[in-house]
Amino acid sequence: MRDKLKKHLNQDMTFYAKFKNYGVRNIQMETKRRNLKVTQVERVLLHDLCDINGDFMCDHIWVSNSSLFKNQNVKDGDIVQFKAIVDSYIKGYFGKKDDRNTVIKLDYGLNHVRDIKIYQGKLKID
Repeated sequence: MRDKLKKHLNQDMTFYAKFKNYGVRNIQMETKRRNLKVTQVERVLLHDLCDINGDFMCDHIWVSNSSLFKNQNVKDGDIVQFKAIVDSYIKGYFGKKDDRNTVIKLDYGLNHVRDIKIYQGKLKID
């Protein structure tokens, strides 16, 4: 669990992190006719997340809104500064396979990512 993010729940904050790569997550959604629809959501993997004061928050985090990163041609190793809202979500496996023994728990992440600035090399904090 990301305890340091938990302290800032629902706060709109500025962060910086090292961009790693893009990834895809499959999300199963139930339709009105009780059919399962699988949707792919593209996400971004960031490492060494810190707040604007330099306080370490977590070693890695996945965020949505990958188009913002692609529009700015972010590359592996670039430092990105951005604003986001700290939010909670339920983490774990909710399917019907009995062979998966994952624990369902509350975790913390970032939503509404925006105002991305890219720094190649050294970070310049505004």
